[in-house]
Amino acid sequence: EHVDTVMPGYTHLRPSQPITFGYYLTGIEAALERDTQRIEAAYARTNLNPLGAAAMAGTSFDLDRELTTELLGFDDILEHCLDAVASRDYVLELLSACAILATTLTRIATDLYIWQADEFGMVELGDAISGTSSIMPQKKNPHPLEQARGRAPQVYGALMASLSATKGTIFSNNQETGQAAIQQLDMAIDETHIAMRLITMVARNIDAFPELMEERATLDYSSVTDLADMIVRDFGVSFREAHGIVGGAVMHAVRAGLRATDITPELLNKESMLILGRELPFSAVEIQQILQARSSVYGKLTVGGPHPKEVRRMIARGRARLTNEQHRLDLRVQRLNNADERINALTAELSTSL
Repeated sequence: EHVDTVMPGYTHLRPSQPITFGYYLTGIEAALERDTQRIEAAYARTNLNPLGAAAMAGTSFDLDRELTTELLGFDDILEHCLDAVASRDYVLELLSACAILATTLTRIATDLYIWQADEFGMVELGDAISGTSSIMPQKKNPHPLEQARGRAPQVYGALMASLSATKGTIFSNNQETGQAAIQQLDMAIDETHIAMRLITMVARNIDAFPELMEERATLDYSSVTDLADMIVRDFGVSFREAHGIVGGAVMHAVRAGLRATDITPELLNKESMLILGRELPFSAVEIQQILQARSSVYGKLTVGGPHPKEVRRMIARGRARLTNEQHRLDLRVQRLNNADERINALTAELSTSL
């Protein structure tokens, strides 16, 4: 929907270069994809069968660890008996993955929190998910964003508690790793899940203001990097010199209360004389074209850049990855369901035979 919605990009919370809202959102998708991969990787090292390790050294009874692995839907055996008793790193790994995911969600929430403020006014949360003031009737508060950000510290606390409980313990069974290290795992998963649901709810109930976004991107000087690039390409000037010419022109324009699109050949050549000792053959028409935010976006042809064609390609790849991830998840669920059905059938058969 927003692959062509031009907006300012920000670094250090200052306008940097024009992008599109769709480009921003695909960047978020890429970050969430890595979060998903971390959780998937943690599952692979968690879904291992410790049964048969006994106290720490195995047992003299003739147990079939492979059979219990199959019956309970584990992927494999957690082989070494001492390691099976001692290890809690799967808890630490999952908590770490949750903490990183929660951090990603707070960064999304922070961007939207800033952009929905009246001073920016680029997005707006729907009435259905916004809060009101008990006193001030004009208030429309972004409560879901605040709630999402407030979940992350709980996850961080759980990770630190588990790390602290595990640190300095013997590599074997003990109360610290057996209880304290895993005590807050469920809470952390729940908090991460709630944060994810909140951000999902926001994504489904948020409006962007494309005209204002593009106007901001055009007027806030974020396209002048393209002007410096043009000077390098067309006139053989070093980028350092081009940077100085454009930077000086912008400084004078800002002080004079001008907009980015008010920059003229005369203003640029005043700086060119100071830096190069000569004027450059600028074209007023070309300058105006370059300083349009949309032109800047469409000029970015790099793989992974904001050009709408490239954003559409990344969206298609993201959807394909999501389909594959859903398929892998379905297979895991089916494997667990099959194991559940089999063990129930065997239990029923055993009880009948008795």
